[in-house]
Amino acid sequence: MAKQSPKKWGGIRHFYSLLIKNLKIFIRNHGLVVISFLSPIILMGIFVVTFSAQNAGGTMNGGVAYNIAFLNVDKEGLNSTDPGGLVSHHFIAVTKNISLFQVYDNSNKYEGRPITETYGNTLLSEGKLDVLVTLPANFSEVAIGSTWWYQVLKMRNFENISEILNGTGVDIEFAKNLTAAVNGTNFPTGFQPNFTIGLTPNPIDGALITSTLVGIVDQLLLSYNALNMTTIEVFIRNGIDQPLSFFDYFMAKYIIIAGLMPISAVATIIVNEREEGSFSLVDRTLASRGVNLLSLTISQLIISGIQIFILTGLLWISGAYIHPNFNWLLLLLICSTLAFVSISIGLLLGLTTKNAATSGTIAFLILIIFQLMGGTFANINPDVSRWIPMFYCTQAALFTIIEGASWEIVGLYLIPPLLMGLTIYLLANLAFKLKKRL
Repeated sequence: MAKQSPKKWGGIRHFYSLLIKNLKIFIRNHGLVVISFLSPIILMGIFVVTFSAQNAGGTMNGGVAYNIAFLNVDKEGLNSTDPGGLVSHHFIAVTKNISLFQVYDNSNKYEGRPITETYGNTLLSEGKLDVLVTLPANFSEVAIGSTWWYQVLKMRNFENISEILNGTGVDIEFAKNLTAAVNGTNFPTGFQPNFTIGLTPNPIDGALITSTLVGIVDQLLLSYNALNMTTIEVFIRNGIDQPLSFFDYFMAKYIIIAGLMPISAVATIIVNEREEGSFSLVDRTLASRGVNLLSLTISQLIISGIQIFILTGLLWISGAYIHPNFNWLLLLLICSTLAFVSISIGLLLGLTTKNAATSGTIAFLILIIFQLMGGTFANINPDVSRWIPMFYCTQAALFTIIEGASWEIVGLYLIPPLLMGLTIYLLANLAFKLKKRL
């Protein structure tokens, strides 16, 4: 053991030296500094000014609740005494709690009349309703079928339910009642519940309404996956006593743009290192190529941490809504998760592209695709967004900043991007080891 100690400590010293070297390379490259630090700050500043001007011009909701009606035809799903389906009623209950909406349904009829398809569309066409939401017959069925535990129960023919629940830390009473209700059912699995929205407001307000409603469904799916009734009750009593604007929701999601910056930065550094022959020099030391990549990854995670710290400060200054239970460390974890994915992509690009121009172009395209398809500006088809790691991090940031969500809830959304990032990182590491001439 004593003979291995000098080699071990030598490897650590080389890792530290490589870490410092990579940080210096980044700092000395003024172009990377501008792209990584100034561009997201400038973009956030533009959005703050733009949305403030729109709000002053009256294009935002301005604190007036939207009239929203639910046509709930969710009659399938759970073997429950609740005729409308468990999930749909939670959806409506949470919406009623948000001061952004004045909700009408069968329990709160519009002008004394229940909401039907004909009556709801008439009110929408006359401008008496801003939103008409139709929940399909299998809304609860699909929502429960999308959970991990239902899929496990279904594969096991609903046997040994207690073994699945033991040790998970779930709300036991809620879990027992829910699993008993679905025992022996045949729900579709692997899908997200869909609903139809009819809108009359302008596009900006329409985007806010759509984003809010989709966000509520995402929150409920997280709760059902965690089998936690307490979480659902928190959503229903979330303490938000002010209407939230599109600006509030947008800024809560856009802040993690810092997590995308490493794609271009890492790819550029790798290409420059290849052209300068630096990798061959490192190969002659005790530091392996895996250690070399690890040092670059850690250096970029440090830089991302500084970025998210700066952008969080801008979020506070901007006046966007931040929940009283907001956890900065949790937001840092979310951004770091996206940064890890970006770093992994940057490593792979830098090792497989011919030059900096090619890697930069591809990095830019990926950055645009992630923002557009990851739900930053608008919600898109979940069958598409589920393959975009930024989608999960965007939703996690939204839950953290707007809802003050806990580690247990947000952690469920970070698993897919972490797995994606790890897969790409291992591919990059393999490519680095196979490329002998660098």
